[in-house]
Amino acid sequence: MIRIVTRNRLAHLDAARARTRELEQQANTAYGSHIRETFVLTARAEAAEKKAETSRQEVRSLQITLEDTAAELAAARTELADMAKRLEELSQTPADASMALLLHYGEPTASPRTSRPPSPMWPPWESR
Repeated sequence: MIRIVTRNRLAHLDAARARTRELEQQANTAYGSHIRETFVLTARAEAAEKKAETSRQEVRSLQITLEDTAAELAAARTELADMAKRLEELSQTPADASMALLLHYGEPTASPRTSRPPSPMWPPWESR
């Protein structure tokens, strides 16, 4: 088959080729922009995942610390309750008990059971 091409048709084909090149350039630019945006979004997603994992690890660590602290607090509360009960028991005096306050006026001497001399600070009001 023989086809005859006129100048008008050649000009139209040249314009179509130019338009095709222009559209290819625009498509390549858009594709490159899309790829760059994909890389940026992927990097941001990976950074967010890494930060989330770090946060999860910190939360686990804080949960362990909180559990340990709660256990210590429970033990301290138990100990405090025991001490309060013991203090109450000690503060109650038996009905038949009597108390005596012994005072000593004068200078203490060495006890026969101990060989140390009297304290140089006795009585404390003389040194003032």
